[in-house]
Amino acid sequence: MQHYFFCLYLFSIGHEKENDLKNLAYVVVNFNWKRHERDYDCGLDLMRHMETFIGQSVYCWDCELDYNPSTLITSLKILRMKSMVNLMLSEHNIQKEMLISEAKLFEKENNLNAA
Repeated sequence: MQHYFFCLYLFSIGHEKENDLKNLAYVVVNFNWKRHERDYDCGLDLMRHMETFIGQSVYCWDCELDYNPSTLITSLKILRMKSMVNLMLSEHNIQKEMLISEAKLFEKENNLNAA
């Protein structure tokens, strides 16, 4: 279904490769990290996998995510924080300067010393 909608999107913007992709055969791979009970983290999973995939076979691909239940919560919190910082401090974020100012004010008001 995603393939269909992606091709429809490419068609709607007049992308030159839409027809090539529409006729391309694809395989849906079941990754060992896929967890249906954690659908709310799918964007986080996706971003991590986009960072680590370098063209290797999906069966040999180590996404470096630890899905051990005893460390999963900590791993996901760290990944969320990294993603949030990257988004907030991106040069494309029009609110970047305001966020930095508010963070500095919070630091000052709470006697925090940033490293």
